[in-house]
Amino acid sequence: MRQYAVARLAAVGGIQAARQRHALAFLGLAQAEHQPGVLARDLDNFRGALQWSLSRHDESGPRLALALGGFWLARGLLQEGRGWLERALTRPVTDQRLRAELLRVLGTLLYEAGDLNQAYAVLAEGAEVAAAAGAPVLRARICVLLTEMYDLRDGTIAEALEECRAATTVLESAGDPAGLAEGWLQTGTLELWLGDPAAAQSLERAIFYARQAGNHGARIQASYRLIMSFTQLPIPADAAIARAEQLLQDLRGEEPAEARLLPPLSLLYAYAGRLAEARAASARCRSLLTASGARLALARRPSGPVLSSWPPATLPRRSAAGGKGMRHSARWANAGIAAPSPPCSPKPCTCKGASMMRSR
Repeated sequence: MRQYAVARLAAVGGIQAARQRHALAFLGLAQAEHQPGVLARDLDNFRGALQWSLSRHDESGPRLALALGGFWLARGLLQEGRGWLERALTRPVTDQRLRAELLRVLGTLLYEAGDLNQAYAVLAEGAEVAAAAGAPVLRARICVLLTEMYDLRDGTIAEALEECRAATTVLESAGDPAGLAEGWLQTGTLELWLGDPAAAQSLERAIFYARQAGNHGARIQASYRLIMSFTQLPIPADAAIARAEQLLQDLRGEEPAEARLLPPLSLLYAYAGRLAEARAASARCRSLLTASGARLALARRPSGPVLSSWPPATLPRRSAAGGKGMRHSARWANAGIAAPSPPCSPKPCTCKGASMMRSR
């Protein structure tokens, strides 16, 4: 049917006009819709629109590639997204803010894929382009992302946190919810690594702004790290579990999100002595990962019997001074979770660690 329609359009000379209308229609959809599940229904249409519009000499193709950045991140289509964005950046883009945005999203995809050196180079270029274009808010968003790679600059967590807070202040003054979701997410993450109790409030703010902006990826990350913070900060166990269950319920039906949140929730159940629920959460996570074919993530999940002896009385944690030293946490109690550090730390891999993970 589709081939017949294309043939008929070609016969009357209307195929180019039809393709242009098609590309513009799906550009509008990508810019207006933020739910990954909705966008996924038209993935073939988006691919067709990108293929045609990126062969043109206007900015509709790069704008469509930019609009789909959040979708690629949320769905884990990192290589496909990278390919389209790199192709978009080869097109003649006169709007330098658009170019800086493309570099920002490409750098984010590279970071998520573990290509840290390339991600840093792309984001640094994006920051320069944004500054030259007179776009301080966009530059602040990119600076937030760069603080995630502080170790590539031989920096400390405390220095990265100071830079991230400064960038988030710029985003706050501009009232940019999408940028604030990322800014508070990274602020909360760095505070969490330093053992700062303010981490929980920062991550709650990240969830709030992510909902407001429709930033699904940031919302999942902030929810995950908020639950992780409950295992490292002095939070009453019952309150921590109730909030974690609510976060999971809010994302029910989004299987990648569920698989992300279930492991730290399983740990919370174990800390509180609710081992049956801990095993059930762990089993549900393994089922989701098995169904999705996520073999690396599945290999990193602890098996059910491990939970019977978890957690130990003390666990190592990164020093609050932001250095490389380690210290032991206090004993946990049924009445509260006094800061044990779970086996799956939210700290990103170093370049060497990322390379080893990719090779495995």
